[in-house]
Amino acid sequence: MDTAYSAGVKLLLDYALNQSGSGAKAAAQVLLSTYNSYNYHAALVDLCNLDEPGYRAALDVIRGRAETFREPHTVIENGYDLFNRLEDIWRPLQTQYRYAEKYLDRKIIRWKCPHCGASKYDYEEGSFPGRYEGRPVCDRWEDSHPELEAAVMEPQP
Repeated sequence: MDTAYSAGVKLLLDYALNQSGSGAKAAAQVLLSTYNSYNYHAALVDLCNLDEPGYRAALDVIRGRAETFREPHTVIENGYDLFNRLEDIWRPLQTQYRYAEKYLDRKIIRWKCPHCGASKYDYEEGSFPGRYEGRPVCDRWEDSHPELEAAVMEPQP
């Protein structure tokens, strides 16, 4: 077992379960997003809210998760119980709650990439994630996309 990974999980759990403020929130985001990235996303700029040991621990957790393919609750003793407690405390960080106010009552329309023809349904124009100047960016990798600029999609009738 990677000792840096487990030590990082323990330190960030201490921050997230026993402290308050922006550092605790950043620690919780890293742990929860490496535990369940479908329901939790870490805002990487929030790593700036960690002190030096917390920042190093966050990097160790991210590296450990990616290199060992092991979820963080499996590398520490009582991890299942501790992560259940972590989720209870930091439930507002779930993406369904965290971003809910940004997407309520928004119309969904069909968008089409003018370069490759790909289409998708997404929210009308607005400053949502994955957007350029309010419009979605095509997420396909195609040679027909312009080089060095975003392949911005166009609304379809």
